[in-house]
Amino acid sequence: MKKGEAGLLPEQPDSALLAEMVDTAPLALAGADQGGQLHHFNPAFALLLEDAGLTGKAAITALFTSLDQAKWQGLCKRAEQAGLALSLERTKGGQLFELSLRGRQHWPAAFTLCLKRCGPDFHRESIQLLQSEVLQAVAQGEPLHHCMELLCKRVETLAPELLCTVLLVDDDGKVHPCAAPSMAPLFSDAIDGEPIGPKAGSCGTAAWRRQPVEVTDIATDPLWEHYKALALPLGLAACWSSPILFKDGKVAGTFALYYREKRGPSAFHRQMVETCVHICALAMEHERAQQQIHRLVFFDPLTGLPNRSLLRDRLEQALTATRFSRAPLAALFIDLDNFKAINESLGHAVGDQLLQLLAGRLQDGLSHKHTLARTGGDEFLLLAIDTDANQARTLAEGLLARIQIPVQLAGRELSISASIGISLAPEDATNVDTLLRNTEIALHQAKDSGRNTWSFYKAAMNESAQLRHQQLAALRRAMAEKSLVLHYQPQISVKEARLAGLEVLARCQDPALGNIPPAVFIPLAEESGLICNLDCTVLEQALVQLTAWRRQGLAIPAVAVNLSALDFRQPDLVERIQALLQEQGLSGADLTLEITEGLLIESNDQILATMERLRALGISLSIDDFGTGFSSLSYLKRFPVAELKVDRSFIRDIETDPSDRTLTAAVIQLGASFGLRVVAEGVETQEQLELVTGLGCDLIQGYHFAAPMTAPELALWLTGDGKAWLPQ
Repeated sequence: MKKGEAGLLPEQPDSALLAEMVDTAPLALAGADQGGQLHHFNPAFALLLEDAGLTGKAAITALFTSLDQAKWQGLCKRAEQAGLALSLERTKGGQLFELSLRGRQHWPAAFTLCLKRCGPDFHRESIQLLQSEVLQAVAQGEPLHHCMELLCKRVETLAPELLCTVLLVDDDGKVHPCAAPSMAPLFSDAIDGEPIGPKAGSCGTAAWRRQPVEVTDIATDPLWEHYKALALPLGLAACWSSPILFKDGKVAGTFALYYREKRGPSAFHRQMVETCVHICALAMEHERAQQQIHRLVFFDPLTGLPNRSLLRDRLEQALTATRFSRAPLAALFIDLDNFKAINESLGHAVGDQLLQLLAGRLQDGLSHKHTLARTGGDEFLLLAIDTDANQARTLAEGLLARIQIPVQLAGRELSISASIGISLAPEDATNVDTLLRNTEIALHQAKDSGRNTWSFYKAAMNESAQLRHQQLAALRRAMAEKSLVLHYQPQISVKEARLAGLEVLARCQDPALGNIPPAVFIPLAEESGLICNLDCTVLEQALVQLTAWRRQGLAIPAVAVNLSALDFRQPDLVERIQALLQEQGLSGADLTLEITEGLLIESNDQILATMERLRALGISLSIDDFGTGFSSLSYLKRFPVAELKVDRSFIRDIETDPSDRTLTAAVIQLGASFGLRVVAEGVETQEQLELVTGLGCDLIQGYHFAAPMTAPELALWLTGDGKAWLPQ
């Protein structure tokens, strides 16, 4: 088919043909300029003008009640960018028309207009379209302010006689603009951060009352007394605002319509607002849920600090930046000292309060470039950007000083300290896992140095950490295989020349690592949570051995076994010990449990009740290393202890140091005053024996009589040198 034949348009439009098409079109068509003056219109449009009593020289603004010169120019500006469609009410008769407006390149008719009478469902369909478009944006994850901007623009398109705004209300009851596409920025900036209240304009009052507020005259209404000087110069004459509520009833924000004339909302406006407030509530509820999910995923719920996930992300970013800039960064691993004891003795609620308080202290004074995260129960990690070794040391010292400030909680003053491990990048590590591992190694070094201090990572620490890991694995194997070796050291009553009992001492011998001293494996057991299992294993083995000796005819009076403070916090401790005694056919008198002074300091009513139940079984409680901790007469009066053990450090120099003699004499005299047995540990020479017994101590333990021995060695000793101490 050639050009010009039926079905194809000619290369150039025929102006006569176009004019005929326009004149015979059933739609009202016209052209207008920026001022709204009509330059051409077809017969259908002429009928509308005639019906309204207007001539062809009339402006488009005379045809519709909601159009003035400013609004028309605003519509033209938007139509130049993209065509628009809106509804307008005709001045005469109130008939509603849909106006389509598009920009053209030709002057003077810079815009083409098309008018179509609206059907009875036009408003409903328009509102449904608005709702669908905005909710689709919400569902697609568009930011809240983008969704609210879209909502306001669509409302203003449907009703160009008004301005639309959405405000948010924060937890402190202050408003913040979220969307106001046609509002002067001066107005939005001025109200940002203003509090809601009983006389806070339409929006602030609606949020305060939690009810819609209609102000038909801003100039005279008392609700606008403090804000009308801001609104009136901008041509704002009336405002209707509705509160937006979350599902839980909390005020989320406000949705408002502003008018340039003194008036109230039309029926169409009310339909729109009802829908828009619902849309806003859904969008804000969705935003709050997303924020809550973000907080749960990336923030610690107790302290509000970033959690390990967010910290890793920021560490990745910081290390990437460091690789290019070579700017230093430091990671500080902060672990509270002895927090477990406070948490368990005073309760988890108090422990949580302490963590919240300390988190606030640690955060105070930190640079905005730093990230403080809570990575575990009582563990925090600080990422310090642009921080070298000297700055990291200063930072650590400041953190320790803030932590040590006494805390008033649960009616008592608590003092706490922390240990800090520091690793630097890029010199110590270039990836997250290595950096975190190095801080943990440095932290262990700080704790081994006495706690309440800081330590930098050193390569040698890695070897130490690997050894600790191997030793812990060896301990786990020994417990699982029941290959722990128990040693027994006799306690001798000198006055009665008899064996008074045996102290049980655990030893861990590994085929590869050799002997692992108690000073190493006991702290490892405490740190790893194995201590209760270790104590139970030792107790069971000792009672089994005691029964075996007695069956062999060896009259061993009793064994003394150490228990940790954590054992006494186990609710079934008494039942487990009683079951072990019954299994071996033993009584409570056959067992002494050695505890530390620390348990007495930390104890609560539950621990005291446990001690009383143990005493009721006939089990004796002995305070080990008495005098080296926080000794107090009130402890001896309150707790059902039967024995004190003088620490070997007092006995070691008792021959030459008058202070040690005085301390030893005081402990012995104190025990006698309270009717307690006193055992002197570490007696190695005849001179020490004579001094201690001369001070009134009868029970002696030490190398002067016998070293700790394995079970077979002890049996041989009791048939040889130790035979004299057994009943004949």
